[in-house]
Amino acid sequence: MTTETNTLGHSIPPGMMIQAIRFSLPLEAIKWEDKFELARLYNNKFNVHKYIWAYESKDKKDKENNPHLHCYLILPTLSKSTKSDFINKKINHLIRRDSEGRLMHCQEKEILKLEQYQAYIIKDGNYITNFTKEEIEYVEAKKESIKEDCKLPAYKKLYNRIKEIRDHETEPNFWDLNAVCHSIIKIYIEEWDKPPPYYKLKEYALYIGYKIELPQAKNEVKAIFWMKN
Repeated sequence: MTTETNTLGHSIPPGMMIQAIRFSLPLEAIKWEDKFELARLYNNKFNVHKYIWAYESKDKKDKENNPHLHCYLILPTLSKSTKSDFINKKINHLIRRDSEGRLMHCQEKEILKLEQYQAYIIKDGNYITNFTKEEIEYVEAKKESIKEDCKLPAYKKLYNRIKEIRDHETEPNFWDLNAVCHSIIKIYIEEWDKPPPYYKLKEYALYIGYKIELPQAKNEVKAIFWMKN
C-alpha cells in the first residue's frame, strides 16, 4: 500500500510505501530475551526508513499466550513476492504456524487509520522505533484515548465513531435510523473487519439515533414503529 503523507503530516519520500503487518511469534517467544529479532532482520533487509515495532503477548481474552508483533513501516516500495520470499525463506523460524502449517502474518487493515493504528500498537509500551522525540510524543498522546476506547462497549464505540463521521461531514447528509444501521454495518466490515451483529443492529441504532438527536429516534411513535419492522 502506498500513500503520499503519513498522519504526522510528513511527506513519504518518493519511491517509498507504508506497510502495517502483524506477525504471530512462536509461543515460546514469551520467554525470549530479544522479542524484536524479526524486526531488526526485516528493517535491515528492506532498508526501512521509519518504523514502529510493538510486541504484545496477550490474546483477545487478555491471557498471555499469544505473542505477536505489530509494525508500522515506511520503506522502499517492494513487491508482494519479494516480501513473501524473505518471510518464507529467511524469518519463517521466527513466525508461528497455524494448524495447517501456514505462517501467521497478515497485512493490517488498520493501516487505513494510520494515526489510530500507530497509537494502538504502542498501547502496551513495549516497542522500538526510530521516530523522532516529537513524532513519538505525538503518537503517545493518542495512546491513552485509544486505551480508554478499547474498554468501551461496542455501542459506545459505534456512537463515538458515527458522531465523528457526522461532525466531519462537509455537506449535510440525510440521516435516519436506517442510515445509522448502514453505518454500523460499514464500520464493522470495513473498519473492524468483523461480521455485523445482526440481532443488535436495531438496538444499537436506536441508542445512537437518540444520542445524536435524530427526530425519528426521539419520537416515541416513530421509534417504536421502526423497531417493530
